[in-house]
Amino acid sequence: MPGNGGYVVWVDHAFGPLAASLMGTWKYACGAVGAAAFPALCSDYLARVAPAVSGGGGARVATIATFNVALTFLNYTGLGVVGWSVVALGLASLSPFVVMVAISVPKIRPRRWAAATAGEKDWKLFLNTLFWNLNGWDSVSTMAGEVERPGKTFPLALVSAVCMGSLGYLLPLMAAIGAIDAPPEAWGDGYFADAAGRIAGKWLKYWTEVGAALSSVGLYSATLSSAAYLLAGMADHGLIPSLFAARSPVFNTPWASVAVTGAVALGMSFLSFDSIVAATNALYSLGTVLELAAFVWLRARSWRGPTACR
Repeated sequence: MPGNGGYVVWVDHAFGPLAASLMGTWKYACGAVGAAAFPALCSDYLARVAPAVSGGGGARVATIATFNVALTFLNYTGLGVVGWSVVALGLASLSPFVVMVAISVPKIRPRRWAAATAGEKDWKLFLNTLFWNLNGWDSVSTMAGEVERPGKTFPLALVSAVCMGSLGYLLPLMAAIGAIDAPPEAWGDGYFADAAGRIAGKWLKYWTEVGAALSSVGLYSATLSSAAYLLAGMADHGLIPSLFAARSPVFNTPWASVAVTGAVALGMSFLSFDSIVAATNALYSLGTVLELAAFVWLRARSWRGPTACR
């Protein structure tokens, strides 16, 4: 079903507007709140280079606010700009990890992979973070109306993204753990940069910090776009006021949806990372249950729309 709104449209066809409204609310809140994690992560990495950004002082607040406002404006300029900028940021952010993996190969000792922390494990935090890292693949459906031939473009893009994302997590992690003797307790926020420094020197540490910051920029832009176009899709289908479907006369983007989503993300950016992850996971889980129920229901009824995207 090509068109903005994605899973909200699916649930609307399956269970009606009330269920679609619930779906849209849960998924929108998940996206808007989830985007708030990335300005904080970016600030954490910048703090390793500029200590003034650390803590809760004015420099950190200004950094987070500037991050939000600048990238919200980038989304206002259109998905074409966002899409190509995210591709460039993705390549730039992955490059130091590719170099780190290559340099690590002769230093890897497999015995280090078996190291374990002493005492009780925080499985709740681990599973929450893992789920948060690996969900959201369905969010691209909210922008299907902006994509040429989504039935062919999306499957290829998703397969490529899942493969690249999985390798992007697994290979650098195995390389860093296997190449240095570091206790598992050392692996806190931003430790990848420290590991890179120990493997190859300060130049790779700083490059990794820049790459991680750029990754946060790209992830924020993509998440904000998905949430904003979900809001616009809901307005197109009459689930919320039509103002949120209004398009900019200059860039043809849903300016009200982009602005509101940016404001929500800015307001949530000062929560703790763990709180943001827990909230987004809960909201995403609720939406996913309803999304899968709609999928089963529509398949059982062999529903076919007049312009079904297959």
